[in-house]
Amino acid sequence: MELKKYELASLCIHQLAEVDEESFTSQPVQQALIQSFCQNHNKAIECFCEATATHPEPSMFVILGKIQMKAKKTKVIKFTLYICQARHIFFCILLIFYEIAWRQFTVAICIDPKCHAAYDRRTSVCLLMGETFAAFQDTNAAIKLTTTAPLLTNWGVINELIGYLPCAMKDYQQAISVDTNYALAYFNAANIYFHNRQFSQAYCYYSKVLQLDPRNESAVMNRAITNTLLNNIAEAKEDFEKSICLCPFSAAVYSLQQGKFIQWIEATLTTLSIQPNDALIYKFRADIHSKLGFNKEAVEDYKQAISFQEQIDSM
Repeated sequence: MELKKYELASLCIHQLAEVDEESFTSQPVQQALIQSFCQNHNKAIECFCEATATHPEPSMFVILGKIQMKAKKTKVIKFTLYICQARHIFFCILLIFYEIAWRQFTVAICIDPKCHAAYDRRTSVCLLMGETFAAFQDTNAAIKLTTTAPLLTNWGVINELIGYLPCAMKDYQQAISVDTNYALAYFNAANIYFHNRQFSQAYCYYSKVLQLDPRNESAVMNRAITNTLLNNIAEAKEDFEKSICLCPFSAAVYSLQQGKFIQWIEATLTTLSIQPNDALIYKFRADIHSKLGFNKEAVEDYKQAISFQEQIDSM
């Protein structure tokens, strides 16, 4: 039954193409889709190549890649190539929009050189374009006009991007002193504490972010990981579950992976409470720390494992 419907649809499309051939040939995208539907894949690919030459849009390359896959004439890498081309064009389009925005804010500054909001917005555009030094100059100009928590936080972000973490932390702390309810400053400061392995401080700051912005999924996830490293297993589980509820599509897989680490750490803590001199368990926990990227803790556990193993060997 389905096959008969398909054949009937195919026949209708062919009839339509013959009746209105001029319209059919003047629209390469429609022509390509029809040719693909009628299983004329090579012709469909030709039509879409023609279409992408005149309309190089990301969606066009994605569809072209799908037709290539459907035709089974090329390998998966061919499809990936078209996706990469689509992404490249998409980013080029974004860059054009950024440049337009940059020009508009520049005009605003020319009209009113004391418009700190224009400097602030142009700073954001410069950061999105990867122009860190230009962003640095605009933020500096804005701060000379006024001092606000967002401006100080932007200053901190720039310092963080160029590797000046202590300066960035000072900027975030100053932003917090200016506006104690500015969640982004707390979040960025928490990330630096986490980077410096100051997990207790990171936990406090992530918690403050969630007081101000309870639906901040990034803060929930980061606090969950921090709780895991602080061995606050029950609270970590709660945070992972909350993260899934807030943003199931982006957080679910990652949180499940982290859940495995929670179970492993939970198991090692239980085992070490029973057998505190078990070299194998220390080695296992070292492997977990290594997977999480915490090499210092991993090395400490490896050393502990070696020490206990040497004691066993000498007996």
